[in-house]
Amino acid sequence: MKISFFALLMCCLVGISSTAQTGHELFMAAKVKTNGSGNMNSWNIGPNSFSTITADDWNHWNFSMLGQDGQISTMSANDFTSFKVDNLNIAVTQTTAGNYGSWTIVGEGKTITMFTSNWNTWAYSGDLISGLSTVVTDDFEEWSFSGGDWMSMSPSMRSITLMVPVFTSAVYKQIIE
Repeated sequence: MKISFFALLMCCLVGISSTAQTGHELFMAAKVKTNGSGNMNSWNIGPNSFSTITADDWNHWNFSMLGQDGQISTMSANDFTSFKVDNLNIAVTQTTAGNYGSWTIVGEGKTITMFTSNWNTWAYSGDLISGLSTVVTDDFEEWSFSGGDWMSMSPSMRSITLMVPVFTSAVYKQIIE
């Protein structure tokens, strides 16, 4: 399950950060389930789907999300701390090996950090907004950030700064429960 989670997490991260959609629907907590009973190679997350490219190959995944198809793979075999998206040429790696709360977007000098053991509060460096948290604990539909209301932000800021932490935290919580 841990392997599938990180592949799915990176799919969500890149798929949302590369999309300019701004609707409130992107803030909804996702329902995560396998496409078939006992099928660990194929997943649905809300309207989005993920599957391994080859059965039981946990290093290579296909994703279809927000109207955009693509592939994701680990940087090297069995390295689940570093990922790349082939068709977008985007790479993401853990800031520190084994630290699943802090990630670096390779080449952009930006990091996404989850405050220790707190799935509801995030920070995003390299942009104007430094803090992000749920308004109510475990409510993944309502968020606030240090500096104002997300509705007042430009579409590009909302997609890059807010939706990445929001969606990945929601997906992670659904999977580990």
